[in-house]
Amino acid sequence: MRRLAVFLALSGCSFAFVSGPPPDHARLSYFDCTTSRLAPVLDTVLTGLMALNVLTLGAASDADWASSNHCNPGDPNCPAISRNGAMIIDGALGIAGAAGMIYGFSKTGACREAKHEQALRGSPQQPMPGSWPPPQGGQPQPGTWPPPQGGPPQPGTWPPPQGAPQQPGYPAPGQPQPSTPPPAQPTPPQQPAPAPAPAQ
Repeated sequence: MRRLAVFLALSGCSFAFVSGPPPDHARLSYFDCTTSRLAPVLDTVLTGLMALNVLTLGAASDADWASSNHCNPGDPNCPAISRNGAMIIDGALGIAGAAGMIYGFSKTGACREAKHEQALRGSPQQPMPGSWPPPQGGQPQPGTWPPPQGGPPQPGTWPPPQGAPQQPGYPAPGQPQPSTPPPAQPTPPQQPAPAPAPAQ
């Protein structure tokens, strides 16, 4: 009887300990459900044990069943449950375990998939390399910066790798920017010398 009570407590435990995702989980920023598959695994073990008991009882005789319960054939109320009655109980427990197993694996699988979709919705979109400015909330990626004068940024690498030729107008990192000499002033034209006065 003690073994029967244990089997009754474990039968279909997924119905008691497993919960699937809510129907509107795609619109929720947070929800909770069961991802652990311990309960459906226990239901699977129980289903296998009950199926094995039914097969064993079906192959045994009433005398074997009485002897396994420490009874003599023909004793009143011994065993308390007949062999056929034990087969019916074990079969019912096996069916309950199989239903819990199917329910548990189905709900935990749906929960894991819903949690994965939630993680994808919550992760920020990563910008492609070379894009500038970065998308709102994203991190800037390698690209050409500052852009060439008068034009939009072009894909490239900035700062340039060590040893690479420098483009005009872009000093190497850590070096002072060369000063631009002032533009040359135009030379004023020379005035012609005055002619000498005629002699009197």
